Amino acid sequence: LKHLQSLPPEYLIQILEQTTGRPVEEELNGFDLANKIGDLRPREYHEALRSLLPEQKYQLILSLAKEQPERFQLFDADAYTKIIYNQKQKDDMVKAMAKLENEEVIKMLKQLPNDLLSIVITQIDTEPFADTLMKRYPEVLAQILAA
Repeated sequence: LKHLQSLPPEYLIQILEQTTGRPVEEELNGFDLANKIGDLRPREYHEALRSLLPEQKYQLILSLAKEQPERFQLFDADAYTKIIYNQKQKDDMVKAMAKLENEEVIKMLKQLPNDLLSIVITQIDTEPFADTLMKRYPEVLAQILAA
């Protein structure tokens, strides 16, 4: 409920009206609206959360993850890459990737379409990349030279 308060009040009003079938007639702030959603019966509460539009769900997920970034580990790689693909320029998504395990990042990279992967690769600053490659992975350079 604390994170529902981070959504704009008009989203919360829409959720309440859609779930209950009754208009929200009184002026309420985000705190009061979130509490009204919290007062719903469990089934209605689940319906309310399911009725969120994708953009609203993204906002709620980001709000949850700002508090504990490791929550992104709960999503499978396919779901996460879809969010990244749809929200390519979202700084919060990129920052959250630092909390992912390397194996999960590799799985996600394999699922990126080639055109998006090529865009990501071209965004790499070549000087720090080359420095890191020379310092930490000289064997990769040796393999490249041997080929």
